[in-house]
Amino acid sequence: MFTRFRSMPATATAAVLGCALMAMSATPAAAQDQDKPKKEKKGKKEEEAKKGTTIPASKGFAPSVKKMMEAANAKDAAALQAALTEGEGTASTTEDKYWLSFYTLQLGILNSDKATQGKGLDGMLGTTLVPPESLAPYNFYSGQFAYTDKDYPKAIQRLEAAKAAELQRTAA
Repeated sequence: MFTRFRSMPATATAAVLGCALMAMSATPAAAQDQDKPKKEKKGKKEEEAKKGTTIPASKGFAPSVKKMMEAANAKDAAALQAALTEGEGTASTTEDKYWLSFYTLQLGILNSDKATQGKGLDGMLGTTLVPPESLAPYNFYSGQFAYTDKDYPKAIQRLEAAKAAELQRTAA
């Protein structure tokens, strides 16, 4: 009768307790947001939307971006690959190269291809248009991909950049 209830290994117990502690620590922040008046919340969201970065594509590249966006939203990897190939010839500005790299990353995610994801991240980081709040994760993943590929100097550079970006973000 009691054979059904076995003791959990220490690792599993620690994982369960860790998840429970994270869930409990997240609750007060959510409760604080509920205490604020709705008007204040709406104003905060509008301010965040205004702060959002919009990266305009050049006139010659805009149709390619539209095709890439539609293919990515439809999760159609073949159409996205075709749009990327078409867009490579028309990308002329730094903003265009950012969009090309962004959708290269999306293609890598759709295909679960880490090499393509790394290429997209490196292209985005090379344009210097990455939003500050995304610098740490982008550098981290780029460094992780470089480490997996045994490109240790690049891995060190990216991981140190990720650490610096995270420290700068938390200090602000």
